[in-house]
Amino acid sequence: MCTFSQRQGFVSIQLKNGQRVELAPDGNTPNAYLDADGKPATRQLEDNGNIHIYRLAKQSIFVYWDTTPDQ
Repeated sequence: MCTFSQRQGFVSIQLKNGQRVELAPDGNTPNAYLDADGKPATRQLEDNGNIHIYRLAKQSIFVYWDTTPDQ
């Protein structure tokens, strides 16, 4: 489980192990980011956008969206 937020193109991911990943948009290039160290990262969308894969220099983070309606 992780905590994910996105605002004005900036992405924050807090992993269960305590690691925090901050990504800033890289110019006007869609799905392109820079991490906190200025290294490039990308976002890949799968399953009609229900899975976001963030590819960083040394790791990939998979974010799964639960589209099940709340009951």
